[in-house]
Amino acid sequence: GESHRATLRPTGTVVARLAASAERSIRGLVEGFRLLECLYGRCLMSESSEIIFEVSEDQADGSFSAEAVGYGIHTEGATADEVRSNIQEAVDCYFDDYSSRPGIIRLHLIREEVLMS
Repeated sequence: GESHRATLRPTGTVVARLAASAERSIRGLVEGFRLLECLYGRCLMSESSEIIFEVSEDQADGSFSAEAVGYGIHTEGATADEVRSNIQEAVDCYFDDYSSRPGIIRLHLIREEVLMS
C-alpha cells in the first residue's frame, strides 16, 4: 500500500505564537545568564545606574579636578585625559564590589568665564 502523509502548514497565528514563545524563552535564557553572572561576581552593569562627576579646570595651571556628586570621590589630573583615567580608577577603588558599580560615569564639565564689560 501507498502511504499518504498530510502536509500541515502553520497559519499566521500559529507562526506568531511560536515566534512569541521563542522570544520569551530567549529573554528567559538571557536573564538566567545575567543572574548567574551576578552570582559569580561578574554582574553586568545596569545602564540606568550612573555616577556624575563635576569636572573643573584650574584657570591658573590648566589642571583638572573632579568630584562625584553624592559620593566622597575626588580626583585630579594634569590633563583632560589624565583626569578621565583617574576618575575611572577612583570609581573602581570606591566600588570594590563589581556588582555595585555604576554602569555609566557621566562627566559634567564646569567652566567659569569672566567677561569684562
